Amino acid sequence: MASSSIVSPSALSNCPSYSSQSTCNSNGCFWREDGGYSWCQEVTCYLADGTDETTCTTLNTTYNVNLSCAWTEGTSSCNPVGGNFYGDSCTDFDGDESACHASYQCIWNSSGSNCYIPSQAAVQNPSCQAVVSETICQNISGCNWESPSCTGNPGGISCGDLNKSLCATT
Repeated sequence: MASSSIVSPSALSNCPSYSSQSTCNSNGCFWREDGGYSWCQEVTCYLADGTDETTCTTLNTTYNVNLSCAWTEGTSSCNPVGGNFYGDSCTDFDGDESACHASYQCIWNSSGSNCYIPSQAAVQNPSCQAVVSETICQNISGCNWESPSCTGNPGGISCGDLNKSLCATT
């Protein structure tokens, strides 16, 4: 991806809404293909897990995002270093449900307004705040679009809340 400016964290939250590889990549996001499916996702340090140290430590320049990643030899893992907008641990997102879900590594505990690593909390479905697309938000029972975010279902979205059009196959 070639660009002269750093992509802001708020712009990255739109990654799942991009439906073409060119739009995805031009907005500082990563286009992924797997098993016949493709999607656009936010660039995180974890994207370089299983690669090599150079890939890990140069994600920020490759995708023009504000990341600081460190390579862990032996485990082949690439993890965030303090000072970037992904935080150092899940507790950095306590009180901020959207940021907790956006980490893709943490679980939100709505009863305590805390963000935990998965081994510390029972898995809970995300609330509507995890949805970044207005169209998808409007197709989930109990969710309401209040620009620029989706609200509702504080106890978590269940399968029964989804409009069947969200599950259409190609």
